[in-house]
Amino acid sequence: MQKRIQQYNVNTWAEDFFTQLTSIKNRQKEFEFMFLDRDSRQLLHEKYHNAKSRLLLLDYDGTLVPFSPLPQEAQPDTSLLSLLNVLGRSEHNSVYIISGRDSNTLQQWLGHLPVNLVAEHGAKTKANNDNWSVDQHIHTDENWKEIIQPVMETYVKRCANTFIDQKEFRLYGILEMQRHNKQRLGQVNYMPN
Repeated sequence: MQKRIQQYNVNTWAEDFFTQLTSIKNRQKEFEFMFLDRDSRQLLHEKYHNAKSRLLLLDYDGTLVPFSPLPQEAQPDTSLLSLLNVLGRSEHNSVYIISGRDSNTLQQWLGHLPVNLVAEHGAKTKANNDNWSVDQHIHTDENWKEIIQPVMETYVKRCANTFIDQKEFRLYGILEMQRHNKQRLGQVNYMPN
């Protein structure tokens, strides 16, 4: 390790850093979504209409609604609510909306729809027209928050435009997006096992 440090100068370190950064960006591009061509869309449309039973698993943030600068600004618009209502009312569909959001927010925004809701990435679920239930494997002791939250607050104080978004079973440290920037800059979360 010492030999490597001696052989590297500022330019070598910078070149190595940018090479790795480029490599990571290229790897990320491999995971980007692809649009369906016309034939694939037609086949999907036909299979959807011919299916007697359909399971629709829909991600909320970044899929049903775009990412927003602040979590509370990602409310569904009337056209999305109308579409989800139509999908949920079909006797052939079982619609699940999956989100990292807390159950209260999902209930407020989507609870009136004929769909199933999954909050906090599976910690809580609500079947259509039923009550919320907590996954039996979730540890409900909140002592971990008293340990983790001060550590997260230390970093939030050091980083501009950050805040802690507390959920029932998670703490999120969020780097707020600039108003003109429409992509999430960073997010760290902790959930005990």
